[in-house]
Amino acid sequence: IAKLLIENGADVLASCVAGESPLDRAARGGHDKIVTVKLLVERGANIEYRDVNERTPLISGSIHGSKSIENLLDAGVDINAFDKDGGTALHWAGHNGHETVVKQLLASGA
Repeated sequence: IAKLLIENGADVLASCVAGESPLDRAARGGHDKIVTVKLLVERGANIEYRDVNERTPLISGSIHGSKSIENLLDAGVDINAFDKDGGTALHWAGHNGHETVVKQLLASGA
């Protein structure tokens, strides 16, 4: 569905009333969102977008243990960005017990 919407002019830079971007929402998802994240990044979505909690898509994905963060890391996202509470992607992945994401972040330089 995301591909269809984007191909028909959906704004990849839009945000909802809660301050979340399409990339932020996709980054939280599981395997089915990996392609969506890649497509959004390829179409110019802001990989450093900040929501109302100052969380980037990488932080949001790490909070939820999402494998889709790989595409964000490949795109050159700031791996050490922090949210309004000072939490980084590595902090949140560890806090929530997402060992695979912790390993991926450490291997990428966090």
